[in-house]
Amino acid sequence: LRDKLLKFSVLKLQNLLRKNDIEKFMSLNESDIKNSRRLIRAIEVAFWKAKNNTVFDKKKRSFDTLFIGLKAGRDFIEKRIEKRVDMRMKTGALDEAKSLFKKYNKLSSQVKNASGYKQLFEYLKGEYSLEDSIIRWKTSEISIVKKQMTFFSKNKEIKWFDIEDKNYKKDAKKEVKRWLSV
Repeated sequence: LRDKLLKFSVLKLQNLLRKNDIEKFMSLNESDIKNSRRLIRAIEVAFWKAKNNTVFDKKKRSFDTLFIGLKAGRDFIEKRIEKRVDMRMKTGALDEAKSLFKKYNKLSSQVKNASGYKQLFEYLKGEYSLEDSIIRWKTSEISIVKKQMTFFSKNKEIKWFDIEDKNYKKDAKKEVKRWLSV
């Protein structure tokens, strides 16, 4: 489906989404409505929901759900991301990127734009130094986390646990047991 949709104009994608999921179409902001990647993803989700007859809307759910989220302070998250990127570099991320870079023209846009690969490919093309590419990778990962937190913060049903709290695992287990006993 994605390969087929990639050939469509933005206008054609907008019309397809409008036809298949008017609620989603109406909820898109000005930027998303002009972004072919976002439109394609929304169309894929609409098709999947129709095919699987799946309902994500709480008002339409006929089952009880416990949503658990893990959170931490900004500094904590940023340090974890920096450590993880440094570890990935130590364990061969650059070699992996070099191997993929040899086939660059055959790679999908998802691989070319994936956080980490995108920045290492920019280094391999000579656009940035390795040090700058690693900084850009870390910044990209931090940006992704911010977007995820913004997205999840809209779900008021999520019971959040702070992973900086030493008792968060115990508290989360307690919440699950409480929920199961209801």
